[in-house]
Amino acid sequence: MFTRCLAVPACFEPLVDPRRPAGNHRHRLIDIMFLALCATICRCETWEDIEDFGYERLEWLRKYVPLENGVPHHDTIARVISRLDTAAFYACLQDWISGLKLDLAGRGVHVDGKTARHSFDSDTNLKALHLVSAWVDEHSVCLGQIAADQKSNEITAVPLLLEMLEIKGAVITLDAMNCQQKTVEQIIEQEADFVITVKDNQPTLAQAIADRFDEYFENGEVDRTVRSHRRRSRSRGRPERTGGDGRTRTRIHPGDGQVAGHPVDRNGLAPPRTGYTASGGK
Repeated sequence: MFTRCLAVPACFEPLVDPRRPAGNHRHRLIDIMFLALCATICRCETWEDIEDFGYERLEWLRKYVPLENGVPHHDTIARVISRLDTAAFYACLQDWISGLKLDLAGRGVHVDGKTARHSFDSDTNLKALHLVSAWVDEHSVCLGQIAADQKSNEITAVPLLLEMLEIKGAVITLDAMNCQQKTVEQIIEQEADFVITVKDNQPTLAQAIADRFDEYFENGEVDRTVRSHRRRSRSRGRPERTGGDGRTRTRIHPGDGQVAGHPVDRNGLAPPRTGYTASGGK
């Protein structure tokens, strides 16, 4: 999973303590940060959860940080962390993730944008926070994330996020919104592969892929060199079939890249829908 393990405290040493020099420094900043980070990784969600985690794992935590004055109160944890410089904290966190040297060769890195629930504030006219993140499912790790002003700005945010990451050898997956030439060029430049959904926002590419499928499904016959998959299932109580004919979930290999189509047949209850993915890389 990891090719190198980097000590957490060392990565967060550059952080500046937001407390006044003459204030109460009973607990070191690095102690608070280490406790909060470990608790969050263990799915603690509130400041009280972090404090409870500290008491339950105090002996283990002291193997890495002294915690000379015990576990800080949850109010102290909240006050210190909420006053940290966000950009500086994120830079330290990114250094730690990068330092882990995750083995991404052949592994999927899923890039997608999500709007954080309840992150808006109507009273101050604050818009909801939209984040673009890169998630490695196999490692259950978020490699990085970047805020976008709104969903439409996700297109420009994705290349910026990729530039921040070490993705050599990984397989980057993206939705149709990010089927953009600049994004693909960025992925190839960083020596990674990609799988991207293709829809009508790229009409020329979508038509080229559709034409490619037409060549293989001419006269209702499928070329024997094409791999196909046939499946029967039910979706929302309705029969659904995908098969190796004109309504198919099939993968084709045109040249160095690949295309895959997955039209859907709902037994005549709805017209067939067609979608494609394009893949390629370094």
